[in-house]
Amino acid sequence: MYIDKRRYGVVVTFFCVSALAAPSSQTKVYRTDYTYSKHTNAFYKLHTESRSTKEAREKCDAEGAQLMVPLPQDIRQLHAMFKRFPDLGEYVLVESDRQSHDPAGSSDEVPMVPSNYIPKKTVGSCYKVPKIVYSWNEANAECKAEGAHLVVLNSEAEHEVVKTIMETAVPVRGSKTTYFFFAGIRANHPTDGTPRVFKTITNQTLEEAGYFQWSDNEPNNYQDSEYCGSLFKNDGKYNDLNCSHKYAFICEKEAQIL
Repeated sequence: MYIDKRRYGVVVTFFCVSALAAPSSQTKVYRTDYTYSKHTNAFYKLHTESRSTKEAREKCDAEGAQLMVPLPQDIRQLHAMFKRFPDLGEYVLVESDRQSHDPAGSSDEVPMVPSNYIPKKTVGSCYKVPKIVYSWNEANAECKAEGAHLVVLNSEAEHEVVKTIMETAVPVRGSKTTYFFFAGIRANHPTDGTPRVFKTITNQTLEEAGYFQWSDNEPNNYQDSEYCGSLFKNDGKYNDLNCSHKYAFICEKEAQIL
C-alpha cells in the first residue's frame, strides 16, 4: 500500500477512522459501514470515491470520524482493506502527521522493500518463502520475528500473485509435502458440536478478510487433526493441515512508505 500525504488535488480513495473509548468488554457498535479492529480498538472505513483533501475531511467529519493519521498499529488493518480493491490504484489519502518521511536519496513514492522479500506492487505486499520447514506455530513465530506475518489472502488478485510465487518457489527440503505452504489462518476447536470456523491471525473470518476459496473437498479435517490453514500450490486456494507437521510457509509484509 502506498500512502499519499499530499494536500492538493484529488486522490481516488481515503480512509476515515473513529477511535473507540469503550471498555474492551463492551460490544463495539458504531456504523454498519465501518470495520472494527480489536487490535487498535478503532473503526475504519475506506472511501472509494474521488474527493479532494478538504472534501475528504468533511466527509469523515459528517460520519463522526476523522481523516486518518496512520499510526504503526493501523497499517495492517488499512492494508487488508485497501488491497481488496486492486483496481483502485496505488495511492490512498490520509491526513498529514506533519513529519518528514523522505529519507535522503529517495522520494515518498518509493516503497520500503524488506531484504529477501518479493515485492508485489499490485497488491501492496512483499512475500518471502523461508528456506526452512516449521510447524504452524513455529512458522507464525518466524514471520513475526521478521516483522511480518503468515500470508493472508485478501482478494482474488492477491490469490493469483501468491499462487505464482508458490509455483516458482524452489522446493524447501524437509517439508512433509512440497505442494502445501502454511498460511495465516487457523480453526477453533468447538466442543459443542458446532462447525469449526477458520479465522485469520488478526481474528477475521475468511469472508471478512476478503478471500474464502478452498481447494476441492476442503477443508476436510482428516482424522480430526487438521486445524491449521495452508495454501495449495496447484490452485492457490486454502487447505487444512495438521498444525504439528512441518511444511514450507510464506511470510507477508505490507509495503510501506518511509
